[in-house]
Amino acid sequence: MVHTWVRRPALWVFAPFLLILLVAAACGEDATEAPTAMPATAMPEATAMPEATAMPEATAVPTAMPEATEPPMMTSETKRLRFATQAPWIEIVLPWRGGSWGSNLVVRTHMEPLIDVHNETTELVPNLATEWRMINPEEWEFTLREGVPYHKTGPNADDWGDFVAADVAHVIARNSESNLSTDGPSFRAKFGATEGEVMTNVEIIDDHKIKLTPVSPDVDLDLTASSQYGNFLMHAKAQWDAQGIEGSEANPAGTGSYQLVNRQLGVWLLWERVEDHWRQTPEFEEFEILLVPEHATRLSMLLGGEVAMTEIPRDLHPEAVSQGYKVWSTVNPVTQAFGIFGGGYGEDTPEFDPDMPSSSPLVRQAINKALDRDAIDSEVFKGVGETLYVQAYHEELPGWSSRWQDEFDEKYGYDPDEARQLLEEAGYGEGFEFKLWLMQFPGFPETTAITEAIFNYLREVGIDATIEEIEVARHREAYVARETHGTLHFRRTSFTTPMVVTRWYNARPPTGSATAWEFPVEQQAIWDQAFIADTKESQNDLLRQLGDWKFDNFSEVPLFWLPGQAVVDPDVIAEYIWPGNVDAGFDHFEYIKAAN
Repeated sequence: MVHTWVRRPALWVFAPFLLILLVAAACGEDATEAPTAMPATAMPEATAMPEATAMPEATAVPTAMPEATEPPMMTSETKRLRFATQAPWIEIVLPWRGGSWGSNLVVRTHMEPLIDVHNETTELVPNLATEWRMINPEEWEFTLREGVPYHKTGPNADDWGDFVAADVAHVIARNSESNLSTDGPSFRAKFGATEGEVMTNVEIIDDHKIKLTPVSPDVDLDLTASSQYGNFLMHAKAQWDAQGIEGSEANPAGTGSYQLVNRQLGVWLLWERVEDHWRQTPEFEEFEILLVPEHATRLSMLLGGEVAMTEIPRDLHPEAVSQGYKVWSTVNPVTQAFGIFGGGYGEDTPEFDPDMPSSSPLVRQAINKALDRDAIDSEVFKGVGETLYVQAYHEELPGWSSRWQDEFDEKYGYDPDEARQLLEEAGYGEGFEFKLWLMQFPGFPETTAITEAIFNYLREVGIDATIEEIEVARHREAYVARETHGTLHFRRTSFTTPMVVTRWYNARPPTGSATAWEFPVEQQAIWDQAFIADTKESQNDLLRQLGDWKFDNFSEVPLFWLPGQAVVDPDVIAEYIWPGNVDAGFDHFEYIKAAN
């Protein structure tokens, strides 16, 4: 095996073409363009990121990517860990600037939460907060760690001092004001929509103690403050006050084990380790993420020694394993794979379309019964899938009901004849046209294979399905504008409380995001009660009621719980243990152990 301590640009250029036929056959990606190699041109020595990478708050990610170049050449003495993955739907370096899984994938590398998820036990553990307590559901107190310095950033290595309580209030305010933060709606509901409103609900007792007083009861504020959420990562208020958004994005000041030193938007990001870090000094001196959309290219980069770690579809794992590479998996399931019916707006809203076929629960059940989940697990996921009975719910998470498992085969089990009968009952015996949106997600490389499998299953029962590739950002814009109708797409979300996941996918704005089937008025009232529940027990009961509604009304197409899996070069990486219950396919990079 080739070590990734030394760069071999020729392999990067030619290896994809040697493997393209093999990988195209294995992936079944004839609906997408063939991968192209990235030019192997040398970059100058790492410098501060230019201000041009900063993006205005209200704009989406540019679809046109900059010309691909390589990051700075490393020396023979430098140990750089290189990881190839798919890009998040929006690339961010500040936590409130986009989606939580992008924040956890990228920002968490250089910024830290108040409460961490232990990489081995998956439990919530102290991080920048050494202690926390719920005085009552409307009053939480956090004791903050002393003596944690921010990274010195910028051409003049500006010193932003140590982490203090004012930074916590600053990050809450930025999330509340952001229209891009996944957690923004929740922060606005808890603390207010402006910095002034936030500061009426935040009491800075001293530099190392802060009291948060949400406007309504919140028994989950410990989760909000943890890395399970993703957007609540600490940034230096001193930098924000001095440099604003441009300076903060150009050279973000965090406290993480790695410090961001350079990036090219949409292509790569490069960090260097913080020596003698207060929590965990990484074993690798540098860490680099390469954003590579094509499965074939990522596999060939691994086999050619260009990267030491990557994510590839599971049907390609045997090829890598046969050549001596190793697969590491998360402790918990990291991903729940499911399908979203586009256009599931409430019947009381002007956007509701009763003539949309998927508005009928009979049609939604028919689509569920048209799918052979056992075959999908075997062929696409190579048998690692655990049945997802209701999207957002797991027997180890709040709100679980064993009824869903008992009745799943009857209501959701594969039966194409019954699927056709259900379509007939719904008035669609002759079928209908149906669009499958294909989107790519980091930590979920099988979206193409799943979409193509579902395409064939739907065609088998008479549904005239077509596949259209779409960027996640464009889908998000359409759904926020409430312009999506009559589509189905498959995606991933994380292993965390259903209170969080249903807020992302089912709860209505302004508190929720409702990017899947929207709760009707009665169920939304139940969710609102759960959001302000004053005990965990009452919240669990309410979540169970919502799960019952989702199960009985076929609000999504649940498929599987899946582990996160990284394929690594064992000559470079001796161990990678990460939890799975953080909203990113990959995280906790600072705990990766180097071989030898």
